[in-house]
Amino acid sequence: MDPGSLDAAFLGYAAAAAFLAFLSTSTLGIGSALILTPALMVRLSAVEAVGVIAPAMLLNAGLTAWVHRAEIPRGVVGMTAVAAVPACLLAALVAGSVSAAVIQIAIAATIVLALGMERGLGATLGGGRAGAVGWGVVAGGVGGIAGTFGPPLAISFLSRGLTGAAFVGSITAVGALINLVRLPTYYATGVLTVDLLPLAGLLAVSGTVAVFAGKALLRRLDPSRFRVAVDVLLVLIAVSLVLRAARGAGA
Repeated sequence: MDPGSLDAAFLGYAAAAAFLAFLSTSTLGIGSALILTPALMVRLSAVEAVGVIAPAMLLNAGLTAWVHRAEIPRGVVGMTAVAAVPACLLAALVAGSVSAAVIQIAIAATIVLALGMERGLGATLGGGRAGAVGWGVVAGGVGGIAGTFGPPLAISFLSRGLTGAAFVGSITAVGALINLVRLPTYYATGVLTVDLLPLAGLLAVSGTVAVFAGKALLRRLDPSRFRVAVDVLLVLIAVSLVLRAARGAGA
């Protein structure tokens, strides 16, 4: 990245995009990476965008999980995290050299399958202890490579009937651990570089403000509307992933 590209107009744009992206995560549990990564790619490469948002994601997820700590089902979250963290560590080691297109399509297909089973067949995808471990591996793997771990975790925790603060707190608790692992790995492998640190700090400030705005919004959402909002966001994410994968394949 050319440090000169970080002009005032871009920094203002990045701060606003980060606030909206992290407001989504702080309110609904998902959305930050999938909103902010393409927003930053107007100036940054895909690898740079994945790396620069990692510090802000760590701070936002950690604070959000702390805010909702009393609602988090620790057993399920613990099993998921134990599987997600090593998977993320291994995946992050090769993040700079792996194309994300296939992973994006796979995540989109999983979202469609999960929502189709729930809405059409009345079934869930991946409950029980094995489901927690399996979704943890998936979330850690795709999070380490493509920076996107929210949708797999959302499907896992939705299958357990979690909504509201319990759902948001569970996703962000696992997300904080994933980011804690991948952040130093990104720095060591050159995904996050020194010249990106000022931008990373700005994004972190926006993400911190979004935590408290998200908490206020979450209080106003009843469980049924919350679930609909998450499902709609998952569908939008699936469409976005397909479009991004198609653009990547055509480039």
